[in-house]
Formats: sequence, C-alpha cells, structure tokens
Amino acid sequence: MERKLVFLTSQVRFGNHKRYQDWFQRQYLATPESQSLRCDIIRFIVGVIHPTNELLCSDIIPRWAVIGWLLTTCTSNVAVSNAKLALFYDWLFYDVEKDNIMNIEPAILVMHHSMRSHPAVTATLLDFLCRIINHFYPPLSDKVRTGIFSSLRQILDKRVLPNSEPTFSDDDDESELKITSMEDDTDDDDIPLSKVRLKEKSDKSDDSFIDGLLGDLLGKLQEEIDSDKRCYITEEIIAELIELDINKNQSDEDMLCSVSRAFANCIIDDLPSDKVFPDVLSQDKLTDSVRKPLFVILKTVYGYSSSKDDQTKKSILIRFLAEMHSQLPCLGYFVLYFLKVQIRTENKKDDNTKASALKIALYKEFCNSIEKKLDQCLYDDLYACHMVDTKLMMWIVPDLYRDFKQHMVNNAQTLKVIISAIDAKQLQTLVGKVLQGHLVMFKTENLHSLLKATLCWESIEQFFFWQLINAHDFNIDTVLPLITELDYDLHPEALTAIMLMLKQEKPNADYIKCLFSRDICDNGDLFIFTVIKYWCDEYIDKVAELISALLSTRYPSTSPNKRKRTNAGNKVLSTTVPSADQVLGHLEKLRIICEKHDCMAIYTLDSMQRALSVAQSNSNDSQRKLFGELFALMEEEEEISATKSSRLQGRGRKPASSSKPPVATVSSSKRQAVRDLTDSSDDSS
Repeated sequence: MERKLVFLTSQVRFGNHKRYQDWFQRQYLATPESQSLRCDIIRFIVGVIHPTNELLCSDIIPRWAVIGWLLTTCTSNVAVSNAKLALFYDWLFYDVEKDNIMNIEPAILVMHHSMRSHPAVTATLLDFLCRIINHFYPPLSDKVRTGIFSSLRQILDKRVLPNSEPTFSDDDDESELKITSMEDDTDDDDIPLSKVRLKEKSDKSDDSFIDGLLGDLLGKLQEEIDSDKRCYITEEIIAELIELDINKNQSDEDMLCSVSRAFANCIIDDLPSDKVFPDVLSQDKLTDSVRKPLFVILKTVYGYSSSKDDQTKKSILIRFLAEMHSQLPCLGYFVLYFLKVQIRTENKKDDNTKASALKIALYKEFCNSIEKKLDQCLYDDLYACHMVDTKLMMWIVPDLYRDFKQHMVNNAQTLKVIISAIDAKQLQTLVGKVLQGHLVMFKTENLHSLLKATLCWESIEQFFFWQLINAHDFNIDTVLPLITELDYDLHPEALTAIMLMLKQEKPNADYIKCLFSRDICDNGDLFIFTVIKYWCDEYIDKVAELISALLSTRYPSTSPNKRKRTNAGNKVLSTTVPSADQVLGHLEKLRIICEKHDCMAIYTLDSMQRALSVAQSNSNDSQRKLFGELFALMEEEEEISATKSSRLQGRGRKPASSSKPPVATVSSSKRQAVRDLTDSSDDSS
C-alpha cells in the first residue's frame, strides 16, 4: 500500500488519477472494516510524503487532492471524524520553530480547493477545526487555540495560498477564522455549520471600502444591467485608474488592488463562456461578444500598445488585470480570445507577422505581470478553457500554434489538454486544418521525447494523437526508433499506429534493423511477425535477403569492411543495430509462429540458408544448443538440396528455384556460403 501511495503522489498526473484511485479503492478500501485505514493513510501522506519543489510545480496529483478524495469517499461517520483529526493533528500544538509547514499545508489546501467544487467539505472542515479547540482536550484548550492560530499565521506568512481572503476572514487580529459564536464551555452539541462561515463574496463587500468617485462608479457598475452603459461606466473607471501613481504612492497602489477585486466581483457574471463565445462565428457576432466591461479594459490596453506616450497608462491597466487574475481564472484565455477577435475586426489577417508580434507582446506583458513564464501561462489558460468550453478552446488553438510556436509545438502538456477535451468531430477539424496547411502542431526535432510522453495517456487520447501525427505526414524514419522502447502489452496504441505506417512502406535494411532491435519477450509479441508476414506477401525475396544480410554481418570475420559503413542519410536508424543473439532470437520466435501458421517459405530461400550456415559456423556450443531447432531448418534443407543435386547429376538447381550454385554437403555448404557472402556485391548486403 505504501508503494502504491508513493506512486500515486509522485508519478500520476492530475487528470489521469481517477482510474488509479478507483483501483486503490477496490483493492484496499472496499469493505466497511477498511474504512479505519483512511486516517492512517492521511497521516502517512501528511507526515511522510513531502514532495520536492520540482514536483509541486509539475502536473503530478497534489497531496491535497488525494486527501480530499479519501475524505469525500468515506462512508463511515466515525472514520470521517478520525480522518479529519488525522488531517489537523499537526495544527493542535504547532510550533513554528520546531515543526514542518509541510505537515499543515495539506489541510488548508483541501479547504481552499474545495470551496467551489465541494463547498460542504470546506464548511465541515472549518466546523471541525473550530470545535476541536475546546473539545480535543479541555484542560489544554488555550494551547490548542494557540497552535491553530500559529498554524494559520505560518500559512499566511509563507504564502501557502495565493490569497487567503476567499477562505478566511481576517478582520480580527486574533482570529483568521470568522467564528460568529463559540462558547467557552464544554457543551457537547455540535456547532451548526451556519456558525462557521466562509467569507461571503458579496457584490458590495469590496467597493464598500472604496471612497470617492471610484467607489461610486463601482456601485453603478454593480447595479447597471444594460451592456452599453456598463461599458461606458468601465471607461470612466479606466479614466480614474490611469491617474493613479502606483509606483510612488502606496495608497494609490492599495486603491488599485481594492478596485480590482471589486471590479472582478462586478463583472464575473458577464464571463461564462456561453455568454461570450457566440454560436455563429460571424464578424458581427464576434464584435458584439467583446462589448463587455472586461474587454473594454483589454481594448484600451491594446490601443495603448501602439503609442509610446501611453506606456505608463498601459502598465497601470496591465497591473490592474494582474490583480484580478486570482479571482478570475478565465482571464487569461479571454485575453487570448479578445486579441484574436480584435485582429480579425481590424482586418489584419493579411499582415500575419505584425499581428502575431502584437499578440505575443501583449500576452507576454500579461504573463510577466502575474509572474509566470509564458509556457506555463499558455498551459494554465488552455487548461482553464478546456474545463469550461472546448469550442472556445478549439477556436483559439490554431492561433496559439502559429503565434507561440516555440512554446506550443511538440509541447506534451498543452497537447494533452487539447486532446483530452476534444471529440471526434473536433479532431476532424484539427486534422483538416493540418492538411490545409493552417496548423502545425509537431516538428521533427525532439519528436521522440513527445512520442514517449504520450505512452502514458488514455487510449483514446493516444489514438487521436497518432491521427494528428499521420496528418503531418512525417517520414516513418522519425517515428521508427521508438519501437525498441515499446512493450507489446503496455503500448498497443503506439505499436498499432507504427504497424500501419510500416504497412505503407517497402522493406529496407534500416527497417529490418529496427525491428530486430526490439527486446525478445515471451508475452506473445506478434509485432515483428505481423510486419514481416505482410511484407513477405509481396517482397519475400527482398525480406529474406535483408534479414540474411543483417544476420551475416553480425559476425565480423565473415563481413568485409565495405559492409560496415553506415547510411549517412539516416544516422538515427543506423545507430540501432541488433546483436547476433537478438537476430537469432527473433528468427527463432518467428520460426515458432511460422510453423503454427504454416508459412515457412522464407526459411527455405537460399539467402536465409546461407545466413543460418554462417551463424551456425560462428556460434559457440551454448548458442548452437539454444538455437538448435532454428539451425535444424538449414540442415533439413541441405539434405534436400544434396538429394536434388545428386539426381540432377551436378547440373545444379532448376532456374525456377534459384540461380545459385548447388550445395552438396553440410560442410561444403557452409564453406560455399561463406565464399558467396564474402564475394557478393554491395546490393546483397
């Protein structure tokens, strides 16, 4: 169980975690008796599993998500109480000097991230935290209270949360929790949930503290329902904001932050995607869609971009947008949406270079203002968009791949977000854009690392991915080196795709080398057999020559120097060269399967017979014993050849069968095979 928990919290990506959790639930938590394990598991996660900063910044499932799942799937009231105690246990007597903040972090993050999706979880955890102060151990209730408040102060000091206000009210210096009534007696009655309140997001909670004209304008904006009037009020707010001196005056900076929070509360109802992105993508509809207060600010920023004199005003408004970002997760992708609509409206499609440069510059400034790297912002905004509206995401994706090539092309994370959200029709749209030349999602450089990253995706996601790979019309040489790393049981999606690509190709030496470089497994791997069998239907002589040349050249004593040169035109494939044992091992596997399917013809060809003869001559006793049945095919054929030769009185084989000289005996056959191989032309190798 420990290994499974470590794997879940260190290897499983957020978004792929459900099937692992379902398996864990069935394996360890399926019975009523197993519910008591939950508190132990939570203690193990809190006290032992402390991820590194690198892991925290990745897309691996965080600890709070695992703990939230354990809490929400618990069916026993007693087990739930014990699980909550396990989660908050380190809070009770927390000492900033001695204790580790990683032990108190999961609880606050569970509460913070559950506010929208599972508000009852946050409320019950706060309820439990309040009640435990007096009820855990009444004689030490003061120490427990001090420990909990120390935990909360440490959380605020270390900025575990980007913003604590949505979770706690900190109006009073002595309490980060807003507890409306909490008796100091030892009454055993539960405190009703209504007594433990989350900070209400009242529409007027922020602007009630803003004095002057800005406060009045925010009040009007909150009450106004007419779209055009709301936009006009926003223009007045902008006129006041750009007069603030946020670089030199602290009160102006505080005012900007307060106004941004209030403004976000006023416009949040404007921004559900179904109220923004139109069903019909006409120019009029798109223009109407950006007639909202948020886009008035973005349009103003866009207008300031072309004027050097307005850069100060522009920086104020970008800072204003950055302050709103924590309250409006959708802000980033609406910036991208606005920029695309604006450029279409201005008919700048003919000047793609200038338009792209402008979009990139503005979006980069926005990313810098929220202190995030560009590639991380693109990922976050795509992720937020795909959770809300895949149609909107699909509309902006082609522009992202064109304008942000360096960060989007071959990016496994962003590609995963896109592919996980689309359906078959949307895949068809993407493939169509690729074929039309309007979308490039991949490039040859570093494609191998992307191919490997997709192997852990869901099956449907991998099938969609390979459809897009095929649409880009890559040479199979780019993809083929991956097959040495693919497992027949674990990676059927990738092997199937490569198999279908090989089906379209003619066999050559590089393909044969890659195929025979795969590990030899006893799991019923039919990949090599399938490809070889398909090629043999039309190119059996060519396949036999290629395999025999590969086997023969594994023995330096029989292979002249001129055969050892590499293919300068394909260095990637040429570096993959199997050993003699690998080739013989695969031929043995092929022999077993061919015998079952009655398709042994390839082993009877002269080229294969000579290669087997060379291999047997250069093998040691253990190899001859290991591949005895494979070498026996050569001996049987030689006996047949000798019989035919004597009957034909030295005239050799019939021209229809082979134009090669006859082989009279086993020993002379081997010597002749060596001479034939060493004296053959370049083409034979």
